[in-house]
Amino acid sequence: MKHQQQGRPAKTPPPTSDQLKLYVKMLTPLELPWATYPLGESRHRCPQCSITHPHKRENTLCIRINSDGSGTGICHRCGFKPCSGKRLNLDLTAIPKLSKSQARETLSDRGTSIWNQCSPVTAENIGGQYLLSRHCVLPPSDGHLRFHPSLPHGLTNHVGAALVGLITNPVTRVPVSLHFTWITPTRKAAIEPPRRTLAGHRSNGVIRLYPDEYVSTGLGIAEGIETALSLAHSMRPVWSCVNKANLAKFPVLNGIECLSIAVDNDKDGGGEAAALSCGRRWALVGSTVHLMISPTGDLNDLLRTVNHE
Repeated sequence: MKHQQQGRPAKTPPPTSDQLKLYVKMLTPLELPWATYPLGESRHRCPQCSITHPHKRENTLCIRINSDGSGTGICHRCGFKPCSGKRLNLDLTAIPKLSKSQARETLSDRGTSIWNQCSPVTAENIGGQYLLSRHCVLPPSDGHLRFHPSLPHGLTNHVGAALVGLITNPVTRVPVSLHFTWITPTRKAAIEPPRRTLAGHRSNGVIRLYPDEYVSTGLGIAEGIETALSLAHSMRPVWSCVNKANLAKFPVLNGIECLSIAVDNDKDGGGEAAALSCGRRWALVGSTVHLMISPTGDLNDLLRTVNHE
């Protein structure tokens, strides 16, 4: 994939290093926490062999996780032994499961009609004004985030301005659903819930805030739209995974050598667990993974804090 040269929005000056005091953790293939492995014995690609013998694809690394959380491991080819120790105290079962209902797996005609009614997000419409009030970078006009001036909520009588994200399969790019956020120029609309996905559709996919043409060897991902567009101050392109389950399952994509993940620092550890699950899978194939963790909340919460909101 090549960088697109036309139609990019003007760059927004990034916050200073003093403002963004993030804890940035580089997850290398040699530093994989036991929490990412299942209990019992399992086999995986050896991270050391992935560096010294990249053409070798066999699962030669044997990992055993004991019931008390301790673990051992050894590669039967090169003898590599991961660092032993207790599993991290993160509950991977806390990641929400995707619906098992018989929902559509591709975007319906109704969803396509709603999407076609939308316009690009700009500083002149409520969609852009809302994002700027949250200190987000405005996405390019050819990305998969648009603005609808008068979208019915469905669960209430509210009809109003909304951000509409097109959810697509991360690999095939096929549209699968829509994500809605009802907004005012400065905050989310006072309705419950202010965010929804299109009824009757599965939402296991991503919102390509920057289209594929912007992606070369690096990509940034986050759960929410606002978090991803906050990460865009530091790096682009960025995509939103919509929720923890999608982020945890975000697949390895060919050609991307570095993945940056903006981690939601939830009290229950669910955001970090999802990021570790995704990061482990990417690191095992030799990709560089950066986990960007704010002190509390998500990256957009941090941006709003340093701007005295």
